[in-house]
Amino acid sequence: MALIKCPKCGKEVSNKAKRCIHCGNILLDEAVVIDKVKCNSCGNVISDDEHLVWKCTSCNKAFKVSLLKLKKMYLQKSKPEYVGRMLLKCPTCGMGMDDGNEKIAYKCPACENVMTANLKYFGEEKQAVSNMTICPECGKEIDYKADECPYCGCPIEKTNEQEIISVKKESRSHFNQRNRIIIPIVAGVLCVIIGMVVYGVKIVNPQNTYNEAVALLETAKYEQANELFDTIQNYKDVSAIQEQLKYESYAYSCINSLKKYLKNPDSYQPYEIKFYSSTGGEKKSIDSGENEISEDVEDDKLPTCIMHYGAQNGFGGNTTGYAIFSYDSDNSEYELLGTCDSLDKDDYDKDDEDDVYDLFICGIINLYRDGGDTIGSVDLGRLKVVLKNDAYSTIKIIE
Repeated sequence: MALIKCPKCGKEVSNKAKRCIHCGNILLDEAVVIDKVKCNSCGNVISDDEHLVWKCTSCNKAFKVSLLKLKKMYLQKSKPEYVGRMLLKCPTCGMGMDDGNEKIAYKCPACENVMTANLKYFGEEKQAVSNMTICPECGKEIDYKADECPYCGCPIEKTNEQEIISVKKESRSHFNQRNRIIIPIVAGVLCVIIGMVVYGVKIVNPQNTYNEAVALLETAKYEQANELFDTIQNYKDVSAIQEQLKYESYAYSCINSLKKYLKNPDSYQPYEIKFYSSTGGEKKSIDSGENEISEDVEDDKLPTCIMHYGAQNGFGGNTTGYAIFSYDSDNSEYELLGTCDSLDKDDYDKDDEDDVYDLFICGIINLYRDGGDTIGSVDLGRLKVVLKNDAYSTIKIIE
């Protein structure tokens, strides 16, 4: 076995060694693994038998050349004795073609993509990280972990490079193992955190706002509650509640107007509250005895309110009645138009002057109830709770 000098570090190695045992320099072509060349569009691997087109940069003459030949040429040019030399000349003009500015083209048969590059791109090499090392005595490949050569028995002293490769491999193995455990855990934790954030934004926060707004309603703070509901309009039944709040604000204005005429305002109890947008558009006559009264009811800015209620009379007894209200746009509040004790006109004495006006109000209310269009609604239960709080009288109309 002959010894030669490594062209890189200058130290002696076996002439059969594929790699310098001192510096790791590649000595034989067999120790080199060529990268697979792929189409940069579809990823199709170009086989070594495929032919590419090499164009001379001087005379523009094109020649066919196999990928395998390109790889071998590039490997040969990588050797120290060929560095800077041209190995291929144009048969037409005689100019060197492998000067680093080569024009080599390849058309992918899979996607018809045309790739253009130089020799380095198609023939570039990389050193293979091997589990093998070279016996310094006989030059044969042996396991890098071996303490002695199984072929000649020569003791093997590990180089720094081999130790580094061994450490790197072991570290990479531990790292990959740790990653297989840590990555799923981290991904799971992130999913939980994202889920909690989404739950908080979409469920918890709106629910807290909803509960706060409902609590404000019970303390007659309608405006503040309505502002909170504005921030969660698409949550649960918020849109329906906001519509009710609007009509309930009308109702409180009507109640304030009615209580001015009651003997005992605190005894007021609402039984039914309805709102009407019109009377059906008809002009009706109300027979009040000697006079026939015609009433044209025009649509106001806000709907007409008709209320069935109960309260104590001047003698301390409970009585029921009906009241009608219309919106006064000048004062921005509802005004009481009149009341009556019954909606049955037969309950009134047409000859009694005191009953004439009540009969008139009875007729107007029946006109709405029979032909009018009811709109909106109120939560009577909530309204009764709020009425126990004197602050209801400050509730402003919500438009």
